[in-house]
Amino acid sequence: MRPQGGRCYHIESVTAAGTTAGQALGNRASVGATVSAEQLTLGKRAIGSLRQQFFPPDMPGQFRLLVFGSLLTTTGFAIAYPFLTLYLNTRVGVPMDRIGLLFIGTAVGGLLAQVIVGPVADRFGRKPVMLGGLFAQSCVSIGYTQATSFEQFALLSTLLGFSGSVFQPASSAMVVDLVGPKRRAEAFGLTRVAANLGFVIGPSLGGFLAVHSYTMLFLATPTAQLIYMVVLFVFARETLPARGKALKLHSWADGFGELVTDRPFVVLLVASLLTTAVYTQLGTTLPVYLKQQIGIQESGYGLLMALNGGLIVLFQIPTTRLVERRDRALVLSLGTLCYAVGIGSMGWWQEFALFAMSMVVVTIGEMMIAPVASAEVADLAPEHMRARYMAAFGLTWTLGYGLGPTWGAMVMARMGTPWLWNIAFAMGCVAALAYLPLHWLARRPRS
Repeated sequence: MRPQGGRCYHIESVTAAGTTAGQALGNRASVGATVSAEQLTLGKRAIGSLRQQFFPPDMPGQFRLLVFGSLLTTTGFAIAYPFLTLYLNTRVGVPMDRIGLLFIGTAVGGLLAQVIVGPVADRFGRKPVMLGGLFAQSCVSIGYTQATSFEQFALLSTLLGFSGSVFQPASSAMVVDLVGPKRRAEAFGLTRVAANLGFVIGPSLGGFLAVHSYTMLFLATPTAQLIYMVVLFVFARETLPARGKALKLHSWADGFGELVTDRPFVVLLVASLLTTAVYTQLGTTLPVYLKQQIGIQESGYGLLMALNGGLIVLFQIPTTRLVERRDRALVLSLGTLCYAVGIGSMGWWQEFALFAMSMVVVTIGEMMIAPVASAEVADLAPEHMRARYMAAFGLTWTLGYGLGPTWGAMVMARMGTPWLWNIAFAMGCVAALAYLPLHWLARRPRS
C-alpha cells in the first residue's frame, strides 16, 4: 500500500505494530479526506464567484434567463455560421462574389423584419415576438441541411435575415424593461459575455464537425433555438410597459418619424453601419483567406474565434465597468479604431501567432463598443418606443452583415486580398471619426 507522500509501509504481523500502522494509515486517510474537502470547498467558492459575476443575484431573475438563452442560442449559431462561407465555396462550389450576393438577401430579409417587428413588440409584447422569432429561425436553419443549389441558399439567406431580425429587438427591449438606466451597460455586457462564451464553445465544436459532417454542423443551431423557445415559453413573463399596451393600432407605427429626427441616434446609426461593414469580414472573408492563401485550416480559424470569445468572457465585465462612465463618443471611437487596426492588419501576416495578436486588438475594440452602444440606444429611446429604437439599431447590423460581406467578397475576388484589408482599415478609421459628433450633439435627459 502506498499512502500520500509516496513511501511504502510494511505492516508487520505483530498485533501491536499492525495496530500502530493501521492508526497511522487512518490518520493519513483522514488528512487526505480533509484536503479533498478543502479542494471541493475552494471549487465551490470559485464557481459561486463566477456565478455571481455572470449571473448577479441583484439582477432580475428573468434577466438571468435571457443571459442563459444568449449562451445557448449563440453556441448553436456559432457552431455553424463561421463555416458557412467556407462550406458554400469549397463544398457547394459557389464563387466568392456570388456568396457576397447571398448576404444581400440576408440584409433584405432583415430590413423587412426590423421595420415590422419594432412596432409589433411595442404594441403586442416582447415574449410572443421572441417565441415566433426562435421558431422561424429553427425552421430556416433546418433548411440549410437540405439545400443544394445557389438559388435555394439565396432563399434561405433571405428567410434567415428576416427570422433572425425578429428575435433580437424584442429581446433587447426586454433587457431594457427589466434593468434600470444605471446598470444597462453592465446588463448588455453580461449578455455579451454569455454570447461570446458561446463563440468560444461553438467554433471549436464547429471546426471538428466541419471535418466530419456539415449536416450535424447545421443541425446544432435549430436544436439550441428550439430548447430556448420551450424554456422561454414556460418561465418568462411579459415585460411590456403599460403605455405600450395602451397604444392603438393606428398609432403604434407613428413613432418612426420621431426616431429619424433624433440627431444623436441617427449619427449612432450611421457610424454603427460603417463599423459593422468592417467587422463582418471576420466571419466571411477571413476564413476563406486563411485557408486558401495562408494555409490555416478550419480548426485554426475556429481557435481564432475561440480566442475572441474567450477574451470577452474573461474581460468584458471589467472592461464595461472601466468604460461605462467615460465619454461614450470617445469610447465608441477608440473601440472602432481598434477594429480598423486589428482587421486591417490581417493582410500583413503569415504566422498564426500574429493573426492571434490582431484578433486580440479587435477584441479590445469589441469589448468597448458593444455594451456602450446598446446602453446608449436604450437611454435615447422613449419608454414606449424601446423596441423600435432597438430594431432600428439592429437594422444597422442587418445591413452591415449584408453589405460588408458583399463588398468584401467582391473586392477579394476582383481586386485581391491586399485591397480588402486596406479598404477595411480605411473604412474603420472613417467609422471611428463618425462617432465623435455624439460628444457635442444635444441629448435628451436619460430616462
